[in-house]
Amino acid sequence: MLKTLVLCLCLIVWPSSGAYLRPAYHDPETKASDICSFENGLCGWSTEGENSDFQFVMGHGDDKAPGELRPSIDKTTGTGNGKYMYVQPSETTKKGDIASLISPVFNGTEAGDKYIVFYAYQDQENETDFMTFKCCIRPVGWNESVCWINFKSMGIIINRWRYLDVSRLPPGPYQVIIQAVCGEGKKSVIAIDDFAVYNIKYDFAE
Repeated sequence: MLKTLVLCLCLIVWPSSGAYLRPAYHDPETKASDICSFENGLCGWSTEGENSDFQFVMGHGDDKAPGELRPSIDKTTGTGNGKYMYVQPSETTKKGDIASLISPVFNGTEAGDKYIVFYAYQDQENETDFMTFKCCIRPVGWNESVCWINFKSMGIIINRWRYLDVSRLPPGPYQVIIQAVCGEGKKSVIAIDDFAVYNIKYDFAE
């Protein structure tokens, strides 16, 4: 009985939007769509930044330079060859610079039977180097300053890939905008991997 209880508890995730059973990323029974592991390119995602030296770029652990804080392995393959998107400050970046990773247009449903998941990684050398993580879910046609859902930092575990989810997506077409806002220092990183839209209805906790 105790072993069964422990097994059940190990399957549960407690993200900010509610608790539920987390589906496996590559499990076909979850009916995931719009999957992007970045192994074969950007999958229609785009990057932009106020500073050309501060943008999300594709990388993998095997090409890390000495002293870089970005992940040694990706989330998809768990190896140094696996790819992910990351951003880190350079000597030309300044506090407040923003780098954006922008999704293609996804289709929502009136039934609200879709939600998105992805993994985020964050690390910094000290508190002054901290970059702010933001994610905005924006219906197509909405003003750029307004989000359907907007969250920051999400308690990302330092130096670990962290599973994040967003439920209650817009009923119509929308985009996901992931942003990194530069802090005062230069030794920090934010990385993104394994994005997917899931097509299963869950009764999320209020």
